[in-house]
Amino acid sequence: MVPGPPQSSARRLPAGSVLCLALAFALLRFVRLGEWSLWIDEALTWADAHHGLDTSDLFNPLGYRIVTGVAALCGTPPDEFALRLVPALAGIACVPLCAWAFAPLLGRRRASWAALFLAVSAWHIFWSQTARFYTLSQLTALIGAGFALRGLLRGGRVRVYGGFLLCAAAATFHPSAALLVPGLAFGAWFADASNDALRKRAREACLVLVVVGLACSPWALRPLLHHLGQKPSPGALSGPLHFVLTSGYFFTPFLAAAALWAAFQAWKREDSGGRLLTVLLAVGIGLAALISVEAQITAQYVFVLLPFACALAANLLSPDERGDAPIPRTDGALIAALVLGSLANCALYLTSRAGERPRWREAYHYVDAAREPGDLIAGMASPIGEFYLAAAATDLRRPRVVEPLGRFYVDGPRQWRRDGRRSWLVVRPQWFDDMAPDDADLLREFLRDECRLMRRFEAPMDGRDLEVLVYRED
Repeated sequence: MVPGPPQSSARRLPAGSVLCLALAFALLRFVRLGEWSLWIDEALTWADAHHGLDTSDLFNPLGYRIVTGVAALCGTPPDEFALRLVPALAGIACVPLCAWAFAPLLGRRRASWAALFLAVSAWHIFWSQTARFYTLSQLTALIGAGFALRGLLRGGRVRVYGGFLLCAAAATFHPSAALLVPGLAFGAWFADASNDALRKRAREACLVLVVVGLACSPWALRPLLHHLGQKPSPGALSGPLHFVLTSGYFFTPFLAAAALWAAFQAWKREDSGGRLLTVLLAVGIGLAALISVEAQITAQYVFVLLPFACALAANLLSPDERGDAPIPRTDGALIAALVLGSLANCALYLTSRAGERPRWREAYHYVDAAREPGDLIAGMASPIGEFYLAAAATDLRRPRVVEPLGRFYVDGPRQWRRDGRRSWLVVRPQWFDDMAPDDADLLREFLRDECRLMRRFEAPMDGRDLEVLVYRED
């Protein structure tokens, strides 16, 4: 008789207890929700909801309307809490939906552990506390995946195609959610060679998706072509490398390593659930990596896949559904590594890292308190400054209070010298890297030789420079 894995004296938590724990940690998304400064994309959410929905450059107007519509109900102009309320609620809802979506594939207990892994992800908390639409997209994708998996595994065309339709609808909140759809279909196809019924349903779904994809390609390709034009890749090698490094950082090395090991074990043991998740992730991440050869792609574009990575990692746990069985030591070690490591990351995010955001609000409020009538204010991320200094302003892309300072406005120092007014400049040094070298040198020289550093606003974080500096030129 082959001995089983070594057991510990600890007992397994029932699936319901694990899910309750996950829901408790999901509430971290409300901790200090309104305390962090807006960052540039959040300010543009407010601006574009008022002045950009009728342009051809926005492909996901639904998210703008929902986020800013709810924020407006809380008062005008909205504060940070109001703008982030919908993403936070969606982020919380993603946790129980993760457990529900993967229950038919992994069993209730392992699906609940996947939900807990998601709940304690600092990266998931970040996007839940950001006035963008990634958590809305992920929520819709999880609902769709839950129905599609039930239809594929148990039968029922309505559930299969209704689920795939919802997964595709997630792209109306952010186009990157479309990466999930082909992976889900091909994952089911290759999950279990011995399950003829599953393979038949998956083949049929793949065929339908190909036909529908070709029919919708003129619309579906517009966001991709727009992104290619707006954010070209820095290089055929550096683009994919940047994507891989940022994905590894934000998924976290612990979760990435667990998912990779789970993928290896699933293929080795012919585990259909693990194989499905492996193919799904490989297709989604592979497509993103392929696009990164031509366009700038970072980890946020595969955020929709985070619950699936959590589910694949949870697939390493023992499938025993009995709540009174001893927990294998290997399960305990995996849970401790993923949960405790993630909680430590959450603690840093909520304390010393200050939400992993530049402290724009404090910098612009400092300038507002210190300036005198007639002073000129110029700054990087000028839409954020406009949001904070121009009450009720909505057209933040055309600021009137804060002069833009950046790669498109490098002639500013020359104009300000002629103007003769005292100038305040709000700068994030890391953004010099996005400017042409000559332009960056021009601004650095102006700041060094003709301005005085008045205040530093630091946000300590390894690997990222979030510091904001305030200069004054008399």
